[in-house]
Amino acid sequence: KGKSRIFLNDCVISQGFLRQLAPLLLEFHGQFSQLWESSAYAPLLDKFGGIAVQEVAQRFSQWTSTQQLLAALEQQEAQQKKEASFLTQALEDFDKIHPEEGEEGRLAQERILLKNKQASLDTIKQLRLLFEERTQEAFRQAQRILAREKSPFFTDLLPSLEQAWAAIDAIITPLDAQERALRQADRTLEEVEERLFLLRDLARRHNVMPEMLPAFWKELQNRATQTSHIAEKVVAQRIRCTAAATAYTAAAERISAQRHQVAATLSVSVNRYLKDLRLEGAEFRVEVTPAPAPGPKGQDIVTFLVRTNPQGPLRPLAQGGSGGELARFSLALYATLAQALDIRTVIFDEIDTGTGGAIASAIGAKLRALAEKSLQVLTITHSPQVTAQAHHHISVRKKTEAQRTQSFVEPLAPEKAIEALAQMLSAEKVTEAARQVARNLASNL
Repeated sequence: KGKSRIFLNDCVISQGFLRQLAPLLLEFHGQFSQLWESSAYAPLLDKFGGIAVQEVAQRFSQWTSTQQLLAALEQQEAQQKKEASFLTQALEDFDKIHPEEGEEGRLAQERILLKNKQASLDTIKQLRLLFEERTQEAFRQAQRILAREKSPFFTDLLPSLEQAWAAIDAIITPLDAQERALRQADRTLEEVEERLFLLRDLARRHNVMPEMLPAFWKELQNRATQTSHIAEKVVAQRIRCTAAATAYTAAAERISAQRHQVAATLSVSVNRYLKDLRLEGAEFRVEVTPAPAPGPKGQDIVTFLVRTNPQGPLRPLAQGGSGGELARFSLALYATLAQALDIRTVIFDEIDTGTGGAIASAIGAKLRALAEKSLQVLTITHSPQVTAQAHHHISVRKKTEAQRTQSFVEPLAPEKAIEALAQMLSAEKVTEAARQVARNLASNL
């Protein structure tokens, strides 16, 4: 009861770690064997031929890195060109308008004055009439009257009278200045408004406040004077990228040449095994063709092709024949690749499916030979011909009691192995004749 645990060398490990570790420990041949996966063909061919792909992978990594850096530099160059185009146009606009410090504020005030020019002149005229004609004469008369008086009371009023006149004069003086400014204005209202529009439109297009235009102009001038060597960097990086591509291509072509040689060797070796497995008219061929795009493992696509009769077309391994024929193709491949695989245990699940008689015997013999090449072979089979070839036998059976099913695994001694073999040869009841046939099968080893 409870959760099961997985131990490796007395240490608890997770199921995920076991999944990563399993392919390194054993190869399971069944419906989903890696031999049916085209992505496994190139690594299998490389391992068989001892082809080292580390250099081409390194060259590919260097090439892709230089390509990425080149793309980044080209993007910077494009942005710089865009910036240069913007600066050229912007400086032309600023040079044409030539904004001055505080100009927008002065123009706004001038515009207000010009819009009310005539009304302002009329007001100044009225005020001047009041102050100059009436007030000035009144002050002179008051001054004469006070000067004639002998009483200190009246003479003491003279300074206050002079101060009052000075205050009136302080009003008249700016009125005169304003009148001169209005009459001497060298720009019309239309000219001021046009200039004001140009400044504000320039500020709007460059997203700055109008009063900041002179400072922004200086900033644009500084940016335009900053030189960059990005173009030279792009040229240098293109040279490095070309060199990296050349180095990768050379390494990939060397690998490709080796693969073509090893493909021919592997094809011959597998075809030799096919004859021993009673597939005399069949053919196995390793095809190396150019890949649509380069990659870290080279520029090749490796395909395992088979045909089961001389007149038939070559087809991919997974589509090349019946279940029994594909089983024998797989066994021939494993027998050939045994030393090259990075595993020490292979499990075959009913590799003899669809076969019998002499063919099953041939499969059994090849399995035994494969096991004698320092490779542990476990075979699940219902074929007596295959069973008879095994060095050791294990019986797996199920038993159900009280609605509970249990599995039992039992290593079989030689006599029990003969009995199990006889049972595979018999119908419902094991006969002495079946036992004798089982002994004969075992004695032929």
